[in-house]
Amino acid sequence: ETTRLKLELIDLAHLEGFHRIWQTQTPRNGGESRHRHDTSHQSYNPRPLKRVLTKSSSRGVSTSIEETKTRITGILPDPARPGINNYSVFIRTPRNQDESHLIGIVGVHKDDPVPELGYIFHPSAWGKGYATEAVDAFVRHYFALRPEAAYIEAKVDGKNGPSIRVL
Repeated sequence: ETTRLKLELIDLAHLEGFHRIWQTQTPRNGGESRHRHDTSHQSYNPRPLKRVLTKSSSRGVSTSIEETKTRITGILPDPARPGINNYSVFIRTPRNQDESHLIGIVGVHKDDPVPELGYIFHPSAWGKGYATEAVDAFVRHYFALRPEAAYIEAKVDGKNGPSIRVL
């Protein structure tokens, strides 16, 4: 968690919020950059190492709530896959408000052969530093839970400069 954001383990209870995010995403094509958060040093270094690849990282929009549910089901917590950790990202709200506002998802959606970081945010959350804040909080949390992990890689559309800057 951060002062502005609350991260909760991903849950189907947030399905409609996830669908709002995935139904608004614009598919992106182009080169892909792969970034690594390296933990070979004692302290966490937020400056990633870069290796450039050439393929698209987009999954495109989700056209139905059923399709969104299928996507979410694949990244839910599963004791058989302890390296898969995904979180819903909410904007913290004042105590007198009933519900937090879901703005994104951050986590490791696959861990073989190495953990791969993924994140997606609703366009209304873009440009406000939420993704950078959530990724930083998640990465620190992930390495605290999985100290054996040497690094996390993240694939980013090479034409998506704001997402590259998050890493």
